Amino acid sequence: MKGSKLIIKNTGILYLKSILTMGISLYATRVILNALGATDYGLFSLIAGIIAMLTFLNNSLSSATQRFLEFNLGGGQKEKLKEVFNTSVFLHLLVGILVVIIVEGVGFFAFEKFLTIPVDRMYAAKTIFHFMVISTFFTIISVPYDAIINAHEHMLFDSIVGIIQSLGILFIAIFIQQVSTDKLIWYGFLMALLIFLLLVIRRIYCRVLYDESKINFNKYLKKSNIKEVTNYASWSFFVASTSMFGSYGM
Repeated sequence: MKGSKLIIKNTGILYLKSILTMGISLYATRVILNALGATDYGLFSLIAGIIAMLTFLNNSLSSATQRFLEFNLGGGQKEKLKEVFNTSVFLHLLVGILVVIIVEGVGFFAFEKFLTIPVDRMYAAKTIFHFMVISTFFTIISVPYDAIINAHEHMLFDSIVGIIQSLGILFIAIFIQQVSTDKLIWYGFLMALLIFLLLVIRRIYCRVLYDESKINFNKYLKKSNIKEVTNYASWSFFVASTSMFGSYGM
């Protein structure tokens, strides 16, 4: 009975979050489009699409992290849980650095060889690209904290963070309407700052409530756990990569 009530409660919280974030996001998108204009908004969407296409590796590791954290939390293995969390943080740091290197490298050739961008907007496009790479890095390294929050089924906090993010985007959209300098560059900078602040909020929350979120690579990082998590993630990576190449290939 208690489990059923928790499921109903979490479902209601997630449903409310979806409605609020969707409503705020729809309005914020309209404000951003009006503030940036069609050309700059198109540049932002194009660059965001390139980065999203190249970050499917992180999605594979995210599913593996969620699975191992939930499994060990359910089994009450606190020490193992600390090891899995530290392994997850370590692997996401590596993936984040790898993605930054790959995306920056691909971006260099894309800007020079493939993308058709107005000459007068090239500097702004490259600048926001770098800001979005930074945002992607912060998003990747925040995954272990999202995973452990979801493993503990603290949906209320997760929903609050989601709503804060949507309100933050709305605030950014309203703010860039008022600036007189390059709005696209401001947008990229503020979005990166927002993602970083959300990472800090998640980190503080987990550090206060979850003892297993303590980071100590010397004590809890073990090769056997790294191998176990990466082996599981490799299958998710295979599925995600084939799906990605199928979709973008078409």
